[in-house]
Amino acid sequence: RCGLRVIARCRPPSPRPQGASSPVGGCTAGARVMNSTTVEVCSTIAAAAGVSGQAFSIDRAFGEQASTLEVFGSIRELVRTASDGANVAVVAYGPSGSGKTHTMYGSIADQGLVPRAAAELLGSAPPEQQVRLSMLELHNESLQDLLAPRGQPASPLEVRGGAGGAMATIEGAREVPGTSLVTLLAALRSGLSKRQVAATKSNLTSSRSHVIVVFKVGAGQLTMVDLAGLERVKRSGVEGLQLREAQSINRSLTSLGDVVDALRRGASHVPVRNSRLARVMSGALGGGAETAMVVCLPAGGEKCDEAMSTLMFAERVRRIPSASGLR
Repeated sequence: RCGLRVIARCRPPSPRPQGASSPVGGCTAGARVMNSTTVEVCSTIAAAAGVSGQAFSIDRAFGEQASTLEVFGSIRELVRTASDGANVAVVAYGPSGSGKTHTMYGSIADQGLVPRAAAELLGSAPPEQQVRLSMLELHNESLQDLLAPRGQPASPLEVRGGAGGAMATIEGAREVPGTSLVTLLAALRSGLSKRQVAATKSNLTSSRSHVIVVFKVGAGQLTMVDLAGLERVKRSGVEGLQLREAQSINRSLTSLGDVVDALRRGASHVPVRNSRLARVMSGALGGGAETAMVVCLPAGGEKCDEAMSTLMFAERVRRIPSASGLR
């Protein structure tokens, strides 16, 4: 499929408690990859009854044993087109604790999509074109520059454009020249260390913001977005500041869902200004870029409802007509 593709990745389950019984018959509660383009989600009720789960068709599915290198292989050629002047977007979506940030940034042993994309762009960019990096955080509807030196007064940041199918731009963002891969990776590590995170009952390192990484190569641009997860407050147990963060995250993701539904229906009006996230993402979903959405699925039957809602959102995204354009 051209224009917009959806990729799923299942997070490996936690070790089974000692003495726990293995499932017999039917399906295993939770999400699992059936084949390269099908994911099944089985509820605890279905598993206990020995019946099949619900199957979802997507463009590419990766099981719990797949490495991030394998996932990157499915978007490598897409990433390289940014060196040829194309607008490209890669977006990680899923509930809290589903492995989005690990998929995007990885570890020393298993590098994520963002550092792999940096290496790919440096290797494919024409010699006369330098790769430039920006990294921003959208926290409680406020944009912060993650590459600004600590202690330095923050420059005002503003989202421009995002209507008519075009990719939005963020004015005032600091750009780090990619003189080498070491330079880019150091900047990414520094920026990620400033991201707002907190421990909740659902996730010990829960992201409290959306992070937007932009690589520019000549006229081309690669935008990589690590979305904070839709949070079930009763499950996460947050309160105070973290509750307000969760409410802001949920509102922004709801506004993104409204954009998806309007594009899917071919509505005459698309609500791109309902949140800054919707405005930043609108071009990626509405034909302004070649886009891959990586949906990350949580492990275990206790979160099968979250896996189900994530894949239902992915289905809505897949129904957006290619290059639909925003009106």
